[in-house]
Order: sequence, then structure tokens, then C-alpha cells
Amino acid sequence: MSKAINLALDTTKSDINNPTYKLRQGDGNYQTIRATITANGEPFDLTDVSVSFNGTTAANTKVIDYNVVKIDILQGVIEYTPNKQMGSSVGRYKEAYFRFTKGDSTATTASFNIDVTTSVDINNEDAKDYVSVVDTVVNQLNDTTKKQLAHSDEVINGHIDKLSEKIESTTQDFNEKANKATSSVLEAQREIDSKLADTKQQIDRDFSNTNDRVKQLNDALDNIKADEPNYAKLNSDNNFKGKNNFEQKIIAPNGLQGNAETARQSEYVNPKNNQTVNNLTVNGQLKVSGNQKVVSFSGTIPKFGFAIEGQRVGDTVRIHLGRHDTPDIGGWTGFDYFLPNGFKPAFDVSNVMWCDLQIAKLQIGQDGGMILLNRGIQHVTPGDSDFTIEFKTNDDFPE
Repeated sequence: MSKAINLALDTTKSDINNPTYKLRQGDGNYQTIRATITANGEPFDLTDVSVSFNGTTAANTKVIDYNVVKIDILQGVIEYTPNKQMGSSVGRYKEAYFRFTKGDSTATTASFNIDVTTSVDINNEDAKDYVSVVDTVVNQLNDTTKKQLAHSDEVINGHIDKLSEKIESTTQDFNEKANKATSSVLEAQREIDSKLADTKQQIDRDFSNTNDRVKQLNDALDNIKADEPNYAKLNSDNNFKGKNNFEQKIIAPNGLQGNAETARQSEYVNPKNNQTVNNLTVNGQLKVSGNQKVVSFSGTIPKFGFAIEGQRVGDTVRIHLGRHDTPDIGGWTGFDYFLPNGFKPAFDVSNVMWCDLQIAKLQIGQDGGMILLNRGIQHVTPGDSDFTIEFKTNDDFPE
């Protein structure tokens, strides 16, 4: 590498006599800019500070590059080796400075001069805007996509092979059992036919005796009913007073009827009371009131500072979380947070979480716990993250 060119730059934009950085069109990754940063003459502390080069070429293309190395953090010394994109346009840079970001605070240095001279193997039409973070994210997305596709092919082919072996084994076992079953069925059929013949003869003998006995019982029962007013009489009007419990279902082809006074007094037919039904069969249309109760909650996930809120209508739950300036979160990281009772999913669910141009996947388990799957999230500015999901729940409705 060639000897570095030294610059002194102040965040108060003080005019310091600096040499001009010169390169030929197409040059890059060669000569280093070594800059000492001050703030009103004092060394600029670079602790936890994000540094980038920002420039506008003579052709009005933008260059934003975060590949800046901190040499002495406390004394504010940095080094930056321009890439080939910086020398894409001939002429003097309209703007060239370094930018410093820490949390919500931002500072920039005074501008310095960069001149690009002509080369025979490139022209201004080749110049394009360059943002190092975007290029990095695009390359990472391409690599991840290729790996996921390759892994999916391996998993699918493996499942197909195992399924084929299982089908072949099951078919062979089924044929063997079917042959044995056919022989057993024929033998059992012969034995059943013999026993049926014997049983039919016995039934015929008993039937005559049974008819006589049933007639005697019916005659005796009719005599009891005729003398007892507490029995309901067939084909007659019957009045039931007080509470009556029926263990078996009531069959009423023409419908059940009651007087208005009874309906007003009965606690079981009051539509304002809660009704419990073990099994409900609806042959027609089941109508649900549009004015259903909505239950909500909101709060903060302490570990990463996400704001979270949830709503439930019936058995449907909607969860949303997000924050500004999202921190670094590694893959397969649990949030140490659980959804409250009444809002937990009936089964594990997951959806995409966005953070600027980054994509991650967040899973919510049946216990309401949260974990960030696969790749994590890297802190960028502004770092706005967003996650929304809807699912069904089997939880009791929260009061």
C-alpha cells in the first residue's frame, strides 16, 4: 500500500489547510486517507461511534462508505482507503467529508478536496451511486437464498426416499396380513352360519312366550296409569307443574310451547343469562353478534425494549411489536418474555420481522414465549423494526 495522505479535520467546520487527495479515474483500494478528527481543537472521542465517508462526485453521484477503520479511538484518528467507485467520475468532488453517528447524535467534519483525473478505460457513464451497507445486505441475501434452496433440495429428496421405502414395506406387510385375514374370515363365516341357525330356532321358541308376557305387563301398566294422576297419558292433555328433569331428549315434532308467564319467570330461558352447551349441532345458519367484546393489552419487552400490544376478538388474537433504533439481536435468541394468559397461540406460529432492509423470522410458542429464528438483526440507522401476526387461541377468554 502507498504512503497515507494525512488530513486534519474539525467537526466545527474550521478551515484547516489540508492537501488535496488526488486519484485517477478507475483508481481504488490503494492510497489511504489518514485523518485526525477534532472537536473545536480537542481530540474527538470515537467510542461507540459509527463512522462513514460521504461524498458527491463531479457527476452528482453519491458515495457513502462505512468501511472506515478507527486507529486511535480516544485521539480521534481514522483511516479510510477509497474504493474504485470513488474514482468513477472526472473532476473535483462537490462534497467530501466524514460523518459520525452515536445514538441520536450526528456530527460531520469540514469538507476536504478530492480531484479525479481522466483515464482511458472508463467514462462518466460507468459512475453510479455507491452505498456500502446496501451492497453488503444484497450480497448476504443472495448467499442466504442459495444456501436455503440447496438445503431444501436435500431435505425434500431425503423425505422422498424414506417415503418410498415406507410405502414398499407397508404394501408387503399389508399383502401378508390380507391373505391371513381372508382365510380367517372364511372359517369364521362357517362357524357364524351354524350358530345363527341355532339361535334363530331358539328365538322362535322364545318369541311366542315373550309376546304373552309383554301383553300381561302392558295391561297391568294401563291399569296403574288409569288410577294415578301423576303419569302423563298418551293422546291426552297433560299439565306439568314445578321443575321437571328429563334424562333423555324430548322429541316434539310440533315444537315445545309454554305460556308467556312461565317464559318470563324461568331462569333457563332468560337470554341475558350465560348458557353452557356441551355439544351444539346447528343445521341452519349460526349468527354471531357483531358487537363482540374486544380485550387488549400493551407493554414493553424489557430485554430488547420492544413495544408490544395485542387484541383478542373471539378466538382470534392479533399481536404487534416494534421499536426505533433496534439493537443487535443474534439468531436463535429468546426474548425472555411470554404473552399473557388469554392471548397464547393454539400452536407454534411465526412470521417475518422487518428491520429497515433486514429480514428475520420471529416465532411465538404455545406457551407464549418468543424466539428470533435463523439469522439475527444487526443494528443500523434508523433501525425501525416491525412485526405483526394473527392466530387462533384455545385460552379461556380473559376477564
